Amino acid sequence: LYDPTPVRAFTREQLRGRSVNSPYLGRELPGEVRCGGEVVTARPMRRPWTSLSWMSPSGDQPKPVTYSFRLDGSGRPLSIKREGTAYIAYGEDVAPSLAAPRFAAGATKAACTVTYTARRTPIDTAPVEDLISYSLNPISGALPKEGWDRIRPAGTTCLNDPRPQPLTQVFPDFHALSGTPGVRDWTMVAFDQDAKGKPIHVRVAHSTQNASLDAASVKAIAASRYTGGARTGCLYRYWR
Repeated sequence: LYDPTPVRAFTREQLRGRSVNSPYLGRELPGEVRCGGEVVTARPMRRPWTSLSWMSPSGDQPKPVTYSFRLDGSGRPLSIKREGTAYIAYGEDVAPSLAAPRFAAGATKAACTVTYTARRTPIDTAPVEDLISYSLNPISGALPKEGWDRIRPAGTTCLNDPRPQPLTQVFPDFHALSGTPGVRDWTMVAFDQDAKGKPIHVRVAHSTQNASLDAASVKAIAASRYTGGARTGCLYRYWR
């Protein structure tokens, strides 16, 4: 994988105790939004895409980055501009994510700012929901085995050879489901299957809490059929 972050040289003392080859999730977390000194609240703020890195978080957290913008009468952010010109690794989605939320409608507001703070979290302690979300949008490389091991249920037999193959894979009618502006909603469905390949014990394992997508996803898996005989700990994901 190509990481455009400038190469840095480290002494042996600096490298001691570091895990430079371990994967980390990178998250840009938005802070307080102010317009002319007044705190304003979005409904809600949207987090930028999560990235993947093989750099150690110790002492290498990227510097915070600040964006300025204005709000029109409908509460829509406009004229979004980053302050400063320093390179931001995997920062392509920060400005778009700021365009997605809506603030309270009313008078226009100028001189608005928000600062994003980067956080790198080791794969083995990152929230499972963040791992799943990244797997749907792997902007900096495929989610490694360490990440999938966190997502998959312990003791799953759904990966045993021969792996189950879909005979009938049912999908929700995504256009009939409500969506969340600025968000890729997803549902990770967990299930077992009986000896005939019929899904049983179908339930939502993790999701973005889109109720209509959750319900439609469970219904779709229950109507699907697979080869492979009796299995436990199977997963399938849908997103809108």
